[in-house]
Amino acid sequence: VDENRKSEILSRSWVLCMPSIREGLPIAFLEALAHKTAILSSVNPDNMVSRFGYWVQNDDFKHGLITLFDDNLWKMGGEAGYRYIQVTHRLNRIISRLLELISR
Repeated sequence: VDENRKSEILSRSWVLCMPSIREGLPIAFLEALAHKTAILSSVNPDNMVSRFGYWVQNDDFKHGLITLFDDNLWKMGGEAGYRYIQVTHRLNRIISRLLELISR
């Protein structure tokens, strides 16, 4: 899927379901949060999923999805994740941090 199509899909999505257990911090998480999309996953790097979605235990994705929708957590998680991306992953902040690391 090209970047424009992916952005269109994520913009219309409420939840990103990530059943993978092999990725440390999936780029897909950051992309979803940049589109105000909550995360449903069985991996929880840096507590990102618990903060911005639902951390699945015992492979019970059904319960996680129901919880996100019943309690409107999908919307709150997506909005909080979007704010996190805006603050933490701003381009000027990343560039400043990179220059700081290079100058050491």
